[in-house]
Amino acid sequence: ARTFAGRSSSLQANRRLRPDCTHGESPVICRLSFCAFLLSPCVTSSGQGLLIGVVFHNTNIQQLSASNNFTSMAVGFTTIQSSLKLFGNERVVFWREVSAGSSRTAYFLGKNLSDLPRLLLVPAFYLALFLGFSGVHENNLVRYWSLLMGVWATSGIGYMASTLFSPRSAQLGGVSLTLICCLLSGFFPTWPESGPILRTVIQCSYARWLNEAL
Repeated sequence: ARTFAGRSSSLQANRRLRPDCTHGESPVICRLSFCAFLLSPCVTSSGQGLLIGVVFHNTNIQQLSASNNFTSMAVGFTTIQSSLKLFGNERVVFWREVSAGSSRTAYFLGKNLSDLPRLLLVPAFYLALFLGFSGVHENNLVRYWSLLMGVWATSGIGYMASTLFSPRSAQLGGVSLTLICCLLSGFFPTWPESGPILRTVIQCSYARWLNEAL
């Protein structure tokens, strides 16, 4: 009885450390959790596309930079927050698998490949409502590819934040990095108003290049 109880408690602790589909969980629950992970940022990005599209409906050329900067901010918030869960929550699992002889490169590439559907869908869901409510209908393919590259860049920022910060402060760190990148994007202060050091910092911001591409 003691042996059975010890094995049961060990199995429960192991499941708490690895909440995935490899320890007897129902396949239906695993599929639902994957769908939630995949669709949650898509729903968030579509809502942000709706709001920004309504606010900047038929915007003129003077407000174009503000619309692009808000788009960069929305993409950054959505992607970074959803990317924090990919690596940061599995530190214990990662070090245990590495100590057992698993390949670090295979683990990293596998996690990145599993995240590709989310990265492809986020800009599509954003543009689906933004283009319909903003009245902008030219160069849609260019906008999608620009947002896709922005999503890819900000997902890397989210991965980095999830490993640099503790799980409790990772969300705050991700929000702070997004705000810093959007503030230092050449929107305010503008590129001509910036000094040499500030221009170097602006060139490292994903929002600077995404605003220009949009």
